Formats: sequence, C-alpha cells, structure tokens
Amino acid sequence: MTRTLIVSPALVLAYSPGGLAEMSITAVSVGRDVAFVGVHHIFRVLAALVLAPVLVAAFTRPSRLSK
Repeated sequence: MTRTLIVSPALVLAYSPGGLAEMSITAVSVGRDVAFVGVHHIFRVLAALVLAPVLVAAFTRPSRLSK
C-alpha cells in the first residue's frame, strides 16, 4: 500500500521564504486564502525566532570530551 502526500498550494506559499506582504500579494494573485497564508507565515517566523537560539546553544555547547 502506497501513501501519497498531497500538499496544499496555500501551505507551500505560507512556508515559502519571503516577506508577509509579498506572500499575501502572491496569495491574492493565485486565488488562495490570504488569512491562512498570513497566519502560517507569522507562525513560521516566530518559530524560527524561538528555536534558533535554542538550536545554536545546543550545537555550540562545548563537549565534555574536549577537556
């Protein structure tokens, strides 16, 4: 049994890199829900802002073996 992953074009647009204004204008031009794209875009940016310092701290922590 094979599974097919169907991704919404609006979701691809929401998680594409770019500014909120540009993604909103693109959503309007391709006929997608602007609110959906905007909310997911803001969530993506906030998640990156919260997770980036945590990941940097985790990967730059000196290991115990280097002592």
